[in-house]
Amino acid sequence: MIWTILIAVIGGLASFTNSFLGYKVTNLSGPLPAAKKRLYDALFIGTGIIAVICLGLAASRGAPERAHLKLKPSLGYIFNHPATWADAPGFIPVGQMMKFNVEFENVGNGPATNVTHAGRVYIEPDDSITSSQDAVSKFENWRKLTRPDTATTTIAKADSGWTTSEGDVLTPEDFQNVISGRRLIYQVGAFWFEDDTGGHYHNFCWFLMAPREGEKIIPALCQEHNEEK
Repeated sequence: MIWTILIAVIGGLASFTNSFLGYKVTNLSGPLPAAKKRLYDALFIGTGIIAVICLGLAASRGAPERAHLKLKPSLGYIFNHPATWADAPGFIPVGQMMKFNVEFENVGNGPATNVTHAGRVYIEPDDSITSSQDAVSKFENWRKLTRPDTATTTIAKADSGWTTSEGDVLTPEDFQNVISGRRLIYQVGAFWFEDDTGGHYHNFCWFLMAPREGEKIIPALCQEHNEEK
């Protein structure tokens, strides 16, 4: 964006100089000396060319391109969709780290550059805002301590992919609490990226709704930490 502004300023200055030279020549009381005439001619032609070039560059750059990320949760250990809670031992195996994926797609009109991301999985008591805030607070503290995903990448327009968030090792007690609905699994994180309009972030926070026998896995958004700016 700064380059577009700079090009416009240079083009404007060149046009002003060109107009000023024309004004000076028009209001002369007598003929120009030969040396000054050659100088004015060169400046008039030069500033005119610069103004035309800047106009072309500004037109070719067009409006600033904005990236937008569409995010969606998915299971981390199994990929058969739609999964049901009967598959719980497969996607939350006891004795393994909890893992859930985040699917992303750039649905904006330009690339997302310098992209970094991070996420964690937690177990919380219920679907209240208190539980959401607790999960978000844990994530923010973990991110400050570990500083994950410092490497950057680019997500081109219409590009898609997925990344995995991890949590603590699931204990047998945790497993029973989750499948009985006494506790809920949360996934919290964020993407950070840049585009023509500057730096942005897209937070995400969702949880798996309490299970019912034979029903599909249904994620729901937290009451906060889901904004993109």
